[in-house]
Amino acid sequence: MNGPPDRSGEIVAVSPGYLGGPGDPDAALDTFLDAHPDWSRYRPGAGETTVAVSDCLLGRIQLDHEPDSRGIRWTIAAYTSPVGERSWKAEFDTRTPHEVVLVVACQLAFALAQPAPAQRDSALWGSDRLPALLTRAAEAGWRWRDTAADDETALQAPDGTAGLTLREGHERITGFEDSDGLPVACTLWAGPADRPDRQWKGTFTAATPTTLLAAALSELTDPHPALRTTDQIPEAHRALVGITPRPRRTAAAARGAQARSPDAGATPAAAPVAASNRGRPSR
Repeated sequence: MNGPPDRSGEIVAVSPGYLGGPGDPDAALDTFLDAHPDWSRYRPGAGETTVAVSDCLLGRIQLDHEPDSRGIRWTIAAYTSPVGERSWKAEFDTRTPHEVVLVVACQLAFALAQPAPAQRDSALWGSDRLPALLTRAAEAGWRWRDTAADDETALQAPDGTAGLTLREGHERITGFEDSDGLPVACTLWAGPADRPDRQWKGTFTAATPTTLLAAALSELTDPHPALRTTDQIPEAHRALVGITPRPRRTAAAARGAQARSPDAGATPAAAPVAASNRGRPSR
């Protein structure tokens, strides 16, 4: 007697995408590099990591194929000069969806590609500052939450599946350091509110540009579906997401998508990668 068909490899759309699981990190980095030929790739040492570096040598993305006990999969960082010190760093753990990581990477790539320092600074910092980002989250329905510390500010999505914590005066705080012991100024997370051990987290050190924080936050406040195979969806998230068959694009729909301009909130550099990753399943 035949059993039910095996659907473990079926491609589906998961909503919200930020609960769809990490997907395929290697395929995501390939997509980023395909869209940014001015970035180069190399594998240092034994090849357990892949590093992408901007042509100006100021930006760096590191993908750890075999994360250690810290559980950090992705690291994005910028430097004061090609041989200078690190200005800031963002880290994402093994559970973080690659779409969240790439939207930050694409915004950084767009900024570093600007021809003049003033344009680069504008692309990194924009006109918003952190209070404006918090207001934007509140306008999306996120609720302010009480915190244990006076110098912390926290917001949480209405359904409790995502949140943000900002720490003021972070240089005085202990216990909130990243993997290198640097003070963390902002944390994004998503997953079951009652299961912190099943949430993903992204941390940003002080001086991380505002537009990069805004890009990551937008993936949570204005989420899109993510394409995943059914076996890539975390078990702990299945009760929190909607799962629908993979959308089938007709020829007319494809022509319409090509004719439409990118979303108003997307940068010219970020839009192609964001679109290609949502329209292309992880391997």
